[in-house]
Amino acid sequence: MFLLDAVDRRAFRDPDIDAIARGWQVRRPRRFHRSYRDPRWDLVSVCGSCGGAGIVGARMCGDCDGDGRIIAGRHVGVS
Repeated sequence: MFLLDAVDRRAFRDPDIDAIARGWQVRRPRRFHRSYRDPRWDLVSVCGSCGGAGIVGARMCGDCDGDGRIIAGRHVGVS
């Protein structure tokens, strides 16, 4: 069992170090499996004005500039 743990750590050493250096979350649900996630995705949400479509009626959404998503902390325009 300890040998498998050592092999697991060695196999994922470089990607784990890279992910940690980038500030990503590293999840190890079981041996030889990893999940990497950038926590900045927590700042992204669907635009409430257009519901993620990027358009309101026949016009581009002014709140998300037609992107369909809002990033927390950015200035939101007034429709």
